[in-house]
Amino acid sequence: MEVLVVVGILAVLATLTVPLVSRLRESARRAEDLSHLRQLAAATLLYAGDNDGALPPGRMSSPSAYADDYSWISYKNCWKPLLDRVPALASMTTCASVRTGHAGIEKFGQPDIDPEYPEDTMVGWIYWGGRDDLTAGGVVKYRSPRHIRDRFTPGSNTLWTCWCWDANGTAAPSIAPHVGSRYVEYPPGAPLKPTPDGLGVVLTDGSASFVPWPEMIIIPQANGFKLYYQP
Repeated sequence: MEVLVVVGILAVLATLTVPLVSRLRESARRAEDLSHLRQLAAATLLYAGDNDGALPPGRMSSPSAYADDYSWISYKNCWKPLLDRVPALASMTTCASVRTGHAGIEKFGQPDIDPEYPEDTMVGWIYWGGRDDLTAGGVVKYRSPRHIRDRFTPGSNTLWTCWCWDANGTAAPSIAPHVGSRYVEYPPGAPLKPTPDGLGVVLTDGSASFVPWPEMIIIPQANGFKLYYQP
């Protein structure tokens, strides 16, 4: 009987401990993301300071119908200049939550990972500066800041965010970090349910915060995928 009681107590403790450990790990991931976002912003602002306030061009180098795909950036014109200013970014190529579940993260930040786009690279963040404007039905839905002083409407002061997109019913999977304590890849065509708790965001003034999901605004890319920014 005493053994059964001890076993029962241990089972209860395990039930209580596992969620607590998951929450602590997620809290650490969020703190790491905010630290890395501040360093991304610092590199971006250093670039702007060296270029009369112009932000690094986020637009892809390779000719593409999706040159404004915010998940890709020019390696030579964007990522490499940022690395030159803050070399530590070489180890910060992705949101910490994405790193827990996405396959192929070792390719983030590297050129030539896709033969179709040899001059470009993907990072596990979304960079919002120096981009093409995002339009839908011929109407501008989002104007990307190209200069540190730009304040556009429609637009925002968002500079970098955690890597997250909604494939919007296409044949591609949607992805989201910080869904509770998990990174989630949703089946093609499936909505983002459950949704992330929020995303790490850094603004053009260098301030970073973990923004709750209900406060994020959705915007379509030219390829039909949807992204989320802080207004």
